[in-house]
Amino acid sequence: MKKKLGLAEPSVDSKTVAMTLKKMVATGQITDLRGPQGENGRDGKAGVAGPAGKRGPAGKRGPAGPPGEAGQAGAGQTGGSGVVGWERLESGNFSVAAGQKETVLMSCSPGKIMLGGGYKAPGCKDCSAETNYPPNINSWETTLVNNQAAESANLKVYVICVKPAL
Repeated sequence: MKKKLGLAEPSVDSKTVAMTLKKMVATGQITDLRGPQGENGRDGKAGVAGPAGKRGPAGKRGPAGPPGEAGQAGAGQTGGSGVVGWERLESGNFSVAAGQKETVLMSCSPGKIMLGGGYKAPGCKDCSAETNYPPNINSWETTLVNNQAAESANLKVYVICVKPAL
C-alpha cells in the first residue's frame, strides 16, 4: 500500500521503510527503534475461566513433621518371646583311627530347629574336617579326617537348637 506524503514528496511503501530501517540498524545509524513506554491500560472485564491445564510434576518431598502422640495399647495378643527351649546337644566321643575318617550327624530334639553347630577334636594335631555343615534345618554333620600316622583321634559334634516361637 502506497501513501502519499505530500505533493512534492515521492510516495513510500511500508516494505521500503522496513528495508531502510533494517540497513540503518545494521550499520549502527539507529540503535533502538522503541519509543518511551506508555501507561498501563485499564483492567478488562473478568471472563469465563478456560479449561484446566495438565497436572504438573510432583514437587520435592518436604521435611518430616514432628512425631505424633503415642496411641493406646491394642487389645490383641502380644508377640512371642523369640527364642524358646534353647539347647546345646553334644555327641559322645567317636574314635577316628590313624589315617581314617569318621562322619557324625547330630540332630536337634523333635520340634526344634538348628541355629548352629560344630565339632571338637581335642588333642589331634593333624586332623581336618572334610565336611562341617548343616545338611538340613535341624542337624549338623561333620566328617573328621585323622591324618596322624599312628594315633587315633576323638571327635565330638554339637548342635545348638531352639523351638520356634509362633
